[in-house]
Amino acid sequence: MALLSINTTFVVLNLHAWKNGGCPISFFVVQYKAKGQREWVLVSSNLDPRHEEFVVTGLNPATWYNLLMSAHNEAGATEAEYVFATLTVTGGTITPIVAGREEGPLFYRNLSVLVPIVCAIVVLLVITLVILIVCLKKNRNPDYATPSQNQGFQTQKRLECRNLFKES
Repeated sequence: MALLSINTTFVVLNLHAWKNGGCPISFFVVQYKAKGQREWVLVSSNLDPRHEEFVVTGLNPATWYNLLMSAHNEAGATEAEYVFATLTVTGGTITPIVAGREEGPLFYRNLSVLVPIVCAIVVLLVITLVILIVCLKKNRNPDYATPSQNQGFQTQKRLECRNLFKES
């Protein structure tokens, strides 16, 4: 039995088709949005898994949708996103989405992916900043200079001192 049974203005969710991995599901959260929309429409935030079916109503005919379901249990939550199209008014299907126009995966919704990426970027920026500061200090401070640069610096200082004594 398929998880989704699609009609013209609604979709039936066959909750028993969800694989629970041997751990009983406490509740489901169901959201949807029309393709291209940013905001999710919350249908249920505490759907009882003992229901065999749940009907999401108020959909438009011949429209592509994203359905976001998450199943919650004692071990945590599992999330899945489904893309489907409602049937036309006459009961037909609509043209599939062109591959180039398909939305990419929404990796940024998953914190376990986003947090390490952001941390790595911050660490790289800090390392770059530290290296830049060290290089700037090294170029401005003669104590960090190489011996040949140091000799040139000392020679220049001696000449400046001699010029001061000659003037006085």
